[in-house]
Amino acid sequence: MEPKDKKTIFKNKSFWFVLFVVVFAFIIFTPPQNKNLPKTITVKRGDTVNSISRTLYKEGIIRSETIFKAFVILSGGENVIVQGDYLFNKPLYVFDVAKRFTKTLFGIDRITLTIPEGYTREQIKSTAEKVLPNFDGALFLQKTEGKEGYLFPDTYKFFPSANEDTVIDVMTKNFEKKTQTIFENAKANGTSEKDLIIMASIIEREANGKDDSAIISGILWERIRIGQRLQVDAPFFFLFGKESSELTRADLAIDSPYNTYKYKGLPPNPIGNPGLRAIGAALNPEKTDYLFYLHDSFGVAHYGINYKDHLANKRKYIDNR
Repeated sequence: MEPKDKKTIFKNKSFWFVLFVVVFAFIIFTPPQNKNLPKTITVKRGDTVNSISRTLYKEGIIRSETIFKAFVILSGGENVIVQGDYLFNKPLYVFDVAKRFTKTLFGIDRITLTIPEGYTREQIKSTAEKVLPNFDGALFLQKTEGKEGYLFPDTYKFFPSANEDTVIDVMTKNFEKKTQTIFENAKANGTSEKDLIIMASIIEREANGKDDSAIISGILWERIRIGQRLQVDAPFFFLFGKESSELTRADLAIDSPYNTYKYKGLPPNPIGNPGLRAIGAALNPEKTDYLFYLHDSFGVAHYGINYKDHLANKRKYIDNR
């Protein structure tokens, strides 16, 4: 081969190298001019760097899947990308796009959902419907059938894309995490998980704070032990949405397994979703000589050893208020 031919080949290689550098620099330092912004990219469970980069490319947020993946891998973030909604409201350099995912920079405010202790599935549904735009209340009730008591009450942060499945998954996992040790102790004490949660759901509505939770727990477990009816009003809120002061004689006479004035033992299922305080009280009841209790208009508990004491407390704190 003639020297002149070798020089031509060299020039061609230089040309392609320069072209490569120019294209590479263009991809890195020139954000795509996307007219469809703002755009939200949702990372779901099971999504990989490959699937995310493919979505970003299709949505016009990056020019090259390969270069995006390279930046993610170089930053060590390929295995730590967090699920959630990532909002892109303006064109970004590819390395900035990668940084958003590897540093968990969502760029979007999450919605606060607060579920108080003792809320029923119906109350959770009503609360979530007000704040989560993609939450289907009817589907939530359908999918949580049999989960009353096992949706942990807490304050949660959800992305706007969260639906009923997301809420169920997060609340259920939170319940499992918070109660793991408690259930281990319950098993050691010979108490079933179901009975513990049923009792805790009653205590959640019957007790007015931590001060009387353990004492009321001791009273209710003792009633069960001696074969006395629980005779608590809490299940009627579950059945009718009524507080104690709203109950009628007809309500108290209803033939339902949840009516603890009529049937002995615990109701068949939890009547709400208890928090840790009530669950802990159900597991660790305080033993006393009391068999009766009531709360006055200020929420203060008054206890009685026998029914005579209870009637005296009722006349003093309930009938005369």
